[in-house]
Amino acid sequence: MTAASTSSAARTPGATRRRLALLGGGSEQVIAVRVAQALGYDVVVFDDTDQPPAAQLANACVRTTIKDADALLAAARPLRIEGVFTHAAELAVEQAMLAERLGLPGLSVDAAERGTLKHLRIRALEESGIRVPAHRRVAVDEPRAAWHVAASAVGYPLVAKPCNEKGARGVQLVRDAAALDVYFDARESALASPVFLLESFEIGMQISSESVFTGGRSVWHAMALRHYNGMERFHPYLIEDGHSMPLELEPRLRSNIEALIDACAESIGVRDGVLKGDLLVRDDGTIFVIEMAARTSGGRFADFVTPLHCGVNVLEALIPLAMGDAFDPAVLEPRAHRGVSQRFVFLAEGSRAARAPRAELMRVASPTEAVVFQPRFLATLEQAPIRSHHDRIGYVVCTGETRDDADRSALDLCAALHEDMT
Repeated sequence: MTAASTSSAARTPGATRRRLALLGGGSEQVIAVRVAQALGYDVVVFDDTDQPPAAQLANACVRTTIKDADALLAAARPLRIEGVFTHAAELAVEQAMLAERLGLPGLSVDAAERGTLKHLRIRALEESGIRVPAHRRVAVDEPRAAWHVAASAVGYPLVAKPCNEKGARGVQLVRDAAALDVYFDARESALASPVFLLESFEIGMQISSESVFTGGRSVWHAMALRHYNGMERFHPYLIEDGHSMPLELEPRLRSNIEALIDACAESIGVRDGVLKGDLLVRDDGTIFVIEMAARTSGGRFADFVTPLHCGVNVLEALIPLAMGDAFDPAVLEPRAHRGVSQRFVFLAEGSRAARAPRAELMRVASPTEAVVFQPRFLATLEQAPIRSHHDRIGYVVCTGETRDDADRSALDLCAALHEDMT
């Protein structure tokens, strides 16, 4: 067990306001603090560091080892917590464990594990008759020959992925047996996953989704187009270049996707909460579930891009659910309809920018909603080798009358930033 330390932040938790435990205190969790406080809750942030960004706004911040269930419980128990939440972080299991031990609303631990660990999720979905890529599960300590047998059963090209990582860490396109040998040789040194999946490499339109459930019924679905055009240059690493909205789908296809997401929720065990999905639609209309996580999306899809598009921030519904409260149905009613695009900035791998990105370049695209660069890039101006989504140095978000307008503006701005820095 790790001892916890508590520090007050913006103000001391009030005597009458109910307290929400927020697991994780990074920059994206700042949004969750703001929403929770606007809804009338005090927020206690739990994080592994002393002064995470969200601590500046939270009512209190507790330093403890979030991945240590006993330490987390010991830190939370004296604080009269009445709800547990996490946002844009792979902490659904820890959220469920703490809520269960405190007798608070939330997913069961089993459901959270199915909604987090890829091998458990794909098995549950397949057993429910939900279409997923052809796949085989292999243990990290199985011999090379077993990996080749599994790969042959799936067929090349395939996607290899660790089952407990996020942000595309360790996810690679494997084109043949020789490439599998390279992946196999690097599996233990690069990753800590005990289990890997080898999946068929499907081609088609890729969709990000975010869905809210209450009482076992979906009450909101957001969908965006995921962008991979031109990202072949990073193969074998599978890197996404953001997403954009609205995604106009033929009504029957959209209805089928929504029904599929509902089936995923039942299979995983999500009755009250959220599912963040990655889906693929082949040209023949066949829909595959690639990922379906029991958490809110990171990368600003849930708390920035979707609100810009339609005015709906799902945190306004999910946080009351975590507190065991009803939410106002009006918060899930769209209040706008405009194009939004998030795109990423890349430099040549291993290169160093000639200068820091200049804010005045935001005038290149109008309207520009955000230009964000990672602190580690601003400290060094170096583009690390791009092996996962964590290696992207920055992103822009632009709006427009249509999705195409927003995409053009965002791509123009990324190009201008790249030219200026090189």
